[in-house]
Amino acid sequence: MLLSTQSSTQKLPMKKTIITFKLAALLSCAVPSLLLAQGSLAPSGVPGPTMKTLTQVEPRTPISSLPLVISNSGSYYLTANLTGIVGTNGITITADNVTIDLNGFALNGVPGSSNGIASTSVANISIYNGTVRNWGAAGINLGSCTRTFMKELRAESNAGVGLAGGTEAQVIDCLSALNSGGGISCGSLALVRNSTCRNNSATGITVQFFSTVIGCVTYVNGATEINVSGNSNIQDCIVSSQSQNGIVVGNGCIVTGNNCSGNGPGAAVTAIRATGGYNRIEANSVSSANRGIKVDSASNVIIKNNAISNGTNYVIVAGNFTGTIVATEAAMNTATNANVNISVP
Repeated sequence: MLLSTQSSTQKLPMKKTIITFKLAALLSCAVPSLLLAQGSLAPSGVPGPTMKTLTQVEPRTPISSLPLVISNSGSYYLTANLTGIVGTNGITITADNVTIDLNGFALNGVPGSSNGIASTSVANISIYNGTVRNWGAAGINLGSCTRTFMKELRAESNAGVGLAGGTEAQVIDCLSALNSGGGISCGSLALVRNSTCRNNSATGITVQFFSTVIGCVTYVNGATEINVSGNSNIQDCIVSSQSQNGIVVGNGCIVTGNNCSGNGPGAAVTAIRATGGYNRIEANSVSSANRGIKVDSASNVIIKNNAISNGTNYVIVAGNFTGTIVATEAAMNTATNANVNISVP
């Protein structure tokens, strides 16, 4: 037992030696890297800001009171419902490249006020997402501007037109109602899409040449529901009036897929009327007007329409290309011409 104990105690110094050697080897590798120069700890200059400014986070200018003149390009937004004053516009824009987000709020006019938003001879104006109502002139008057964009707006009870855009205007997803000067009015090269005009005292939608009116609804306006100068498309609209013309076009238009009904019994009231030539009137449904489809000039194409229960379903002058008008179910079923127009008493 004594020898065994002594043998065990003699091995201890060797283990310590091995551990010491390994530790020394590790330190010999680590220490040189710790001794290398690490550079100056003093800053080279004043530390710069690391947080974004409020302008960088929200690069727009708030609008918190009226009246306001916007004379610098940029993006602006409403912070609350705002009310105008007598004798002036709510917002006047005098610079190009301005965007106004109404932010879901309303610009409210007062008796004797002017336009809710107005501008002349500027370009690239965008206004969206809010209401303009009760102004003494137009709700939004950009009629002398170019390349204007209006979306998701409600223009109500203004003394002038609800929404007016100039050349290359776009009016999308808007409602214009109860305005004394009409619903929506735009110049040439315009687009009016998915918008509703109802109960305005004048024309529902007016556009000039080379324009498109698509997917709109006009109802019980005080003059022609949709009035187009020429060379334009009117497509997939729903048009109804108690005593006014439905759709009236000049020259070179395509009028297709529209539903015009209830335009009234008055002697001059027509669901769809073409006053000029070179139009194509196709696949429309017209009903309950004094005249369903009236064509005043030659060189038009009138095909595939349905005219139902109008005083006179078709009034078409000579010299046009008109699909055969069939007035009975038997004639319709036996017709070999796919371009027939249907006339239902």
